[in-house]
Amino acid sequence: MPVNGHRGEVVVEIGETPRIIQLDWAALARLRDAGVDNLFVELDRVLVEMDVERLAVLLSIALQKHWPDVSAEAILDASPPFHPIYEALSKAVNLAFFGTDEPPVVEDIQNPLERVPATGSPPPEAPASNGG
Repeated sequence: MPVNGHRGEVVVEIGETPRIIQLDWAALARLRDAGVDNLFVELDRVLVEMDVERLAVLLSIALQKHWPDVSAEAILDASPPFHPIYEALSKAVNLAFFGTDEPPVVEDIQNPLERVPATGSPPPEAPASNGG
């Protein structure tokens, strides 16, 4: 099944049927309307908490462009393997945001808590605790 990575398309199997998920701008807007403020954080939370209900909702939104009849309930009933669905959604997110399968590597990131203010003075120390 041909897909277009520039449109955030990824193939995923539900049951034995290959389906295209697509995270174009319309899908991203639907995700926002479904209460997703940060898609990267949401996917991490879904993985850590093994939140299959939320994963099904995210997947059903990503399927709407090509498969609008597939609901979150239908996905829960099909019970596809959790991790391949998570991986496919992660890949689609990276394609939608960065145009690649993986997020870009960012080097030389400094911890903002360790940065020295522009004045050149060191960051203020935390106040001492009085009840130790």
